Amino acid sequence: MMGGRASRIVFVMLCLLLLLSSWATATNSRKVAIISIDDEVSTVRTIKGIKKSLKRAGLEIDYKEAVLTGDPKSDDAIFAKLKIFDPELFISIGSYATLKTAEAFPQKPVVFATVINPISSGFINSMSLPGGNITGATLDIPTDKQFHYFQRVVGEIKRMGVIYSSETESIIAEARIAARNL
Repeated sequence: MMGGRASRIVFVMLCLLLLLSSWATATNSRKVAIISIDDEVSTVRTIKGIKKSLKRAGLEIDYKEAVLTGDPKSDDAIFAKLKIFDPELFISIGSYATLKTAEAFPQKPVVFATVINPISSGFINSMSLPGGNITGATLDIPTDKQFHYFQRVVGEIKRMGVIYSSETESIIAEARIAARNL
């Protein structure tokens, strides 16, 4: 059985291959933009895995990679360059990159990787029927499983604090229920 990370990467690869399979002609190179928010080892590894899988599938792709900064002016300049490149597909790594890519290119298909809570973030309608032009692999781990692992590692837990943002606030109620059940 594959681990969680490996199965997520396989899912992203399958999504990409499905989207790109209609392009698979020997003479045409297709344009794909890969957008991320950092160049951390895990991000670089994800991008390498995506490219390797697509190459193995025999797809000839012209890639343009961009790392967003979080600064609106800088990110706008990055997206302006990508509009000139005119990719047929976007691959976004992380929630911020997915949000900004979807805003900048609302009509283009986006496949995300390493996104937390894509439903509550508004990227997709559900995991089984994402809807729209966005799909991908999530980093969501059900709260009951998270608490189960906390118990395995720490033992008996009586109180726990959680740091959250407006983006992750929706999972707090679910976490309270899971915590009470344990």
